[in-house]
Amino acid sequence: MRTVARMLAVAALVILTAGTASGQDGWKGTAGLIHLQDAGTVGKGKLIFSLGTSYYKSGETLTKGPRSRLNYTDFDQAEVDYHFFNSRAALTLGVSDYVEFSAVLNVKNWIMQVGDDYKVTDVFETTTRGGLGDTDLLIKFSPPAPTKYLRLGVLGAASFPTGKDEACFTTGKTDFTVKGLATVNLTDVKSVIPTKLHLNVGYTFNRNEDEGYGVLYANNPDSSGFYAPAYPKSPAGESSGFNDLFTLGTGLEFLMHYSRLFVEFQWESFINAEFSEADTATYYLPGNKNIYTITPGVSFMSKDGASLTFGVDFNLNSDSNPSFLNLPDRVYYLMLSFGGNVLPQDQDKDGIADDADKCPDTPLGAFVDGDGCPVDTDKDGVPNGIDRCPDTPRGCAVNETGCSSDTDGDGVCDGADQCPD
Repeated sequence: MRTVARMLAVAALVILTAGTASGQDGWKGTAGLIHLQDAGTVGKGKLIFSLGTSYYKSGETLTKGPRSRLNYTDFDQAEVDYHFFNSRAALTLGVSDYVEFSAVLNVKNWIMQVGDDYKVTDVFETTTRGGLGDTDLLIKFSPPAPTKYLRLGVLGAASFPTGKDEACFTTGKTDFTVKGLATVNLTDVKSVIPTKLHLNVGYTFNRNEDEGYGVLYANNPDSSGFYAPAYPKSPAGESSGFNDLFTLGTGLEFLMHYSRLFVEFQWESFINAEFSEADTATYYLPGNKNIYTITPGVSFMSKDGASLTFGVDFNLNSDSNPSFLNLPDRVYYLMLSFGGNVLPQDQDKDGIADDADKCPDTPLGAFVDGDGCPVDTDKDGVPNGIDRCPDTPRGCAVNETGCSSDTDGDGVCDGADQCPD
C-alpha cells in the first residue's frame, strides 16, 4: 500500500506542475461518463488523475446457515443494514490523439450495522471490512474519423485478481471486456445545444465459472463478495460462456462552459444463462437475466482542469421481476479528477506548440511559418498545402481548393474578368 500511495503522490505532483487540461476521465477509466466511454480520447500528452467512490445500502435479514454470522448466537434471524463502498484511484494518459491508456486501483469496504436488539458482544455486532480490490487496465483505440462530428473506437479492458482474498474482494480470475464505441459530437454545431451522443456495445468474459462473484450472500459477504462486479457461477455441465455479460449502453451529454449534464441508459444481459428450477432453488435468486439501469449525473469543471462529478444509478428492474443478481435500487457515485498536459499541445496539428502558435486555428494540411501561421504564396486566401493551384493570378476568385474558374472561356479568370459574359 505504501508503494501504491507513493506512486499516486508522484503522479499527482507531475500533474500539478504540468499545464492544465479539462478533467474528462470517466468512472471506469478513460474519457467518458459513469458507465459509458467516449469514443474519443482525452488528447495527446494529457494525464488525468481521479479519485472516486460509490455507495449503496442494503437491508438484509440474516439466517443461520453455512458460515453465517448468526451460528454462534441465540438468534434464528436478525435484521441488519449493509453499507457497501467501491472506491477507485485512476490514471489516464493520452498516448496520442488516437490511443489512450488507463490504470485503475480499486478499494472495497463494507459495514454491517447491527440493531441494538440483535447485538451480542464479541459474537454478533457491527462489523467492518476493507482492503484492496482488483486492478483494471484499459486501452482505447480511436482512429482518425472522416468527419469531426463522429468518432469511432474500440476499448479493451482486463481486471486482474489483486484484491484481498480472505475478504472476497477479488473475483479470483482475470476477466476481460471488449467494447465498440461511437460518439456523435455536436459541440461545434451552433444551432443546437453543445451535445454528445454516446453508444457502447460490450462483451465481458467472466472467468470464475466455479464460484461466480458478487451475488451477495448476506449471512457472510466474506464468502461471496459484493457488487460491483457481479455475475453468477455456472451450473455443472454448462459452457464457459454461461455467465458472460453483454452490455448495450446509450447516453446524452450536454456541455456548458464549466459544467455538463448527462444521462445514461444501460441494458446488461447474461445472454447465455438459462436456469433450471433446480438451479434457482439451490443458488440463484428468482428473477431474470437482464439488468436495466438509468444514470443521471452532473459534472462541475474549473479553469485549472479539475472536475467534480455526481451520478446515481436507478435500478429499473421491477419488484415483481428483479434481476437474479439482487442488485440495489440505487447506487451513488462521487468522483474528483484533475489533469494536465505532460507533453506540449498542438491543437491545430500544424507542428507548432500551442504556447508558441500565433495562429492556433490553422486548417489541417496547411503549410505554416515559424509562428504557426499559414503561408499563402499567391494570396488567394487558400494556404499552401491545401491550395491545388498555388500560382493563381492576383484578383481571381477561387474555390475551396484555391483554383479559379473562367466562366466565359476568354482566358481571364472570374474575379479579374471585367467582361465576364
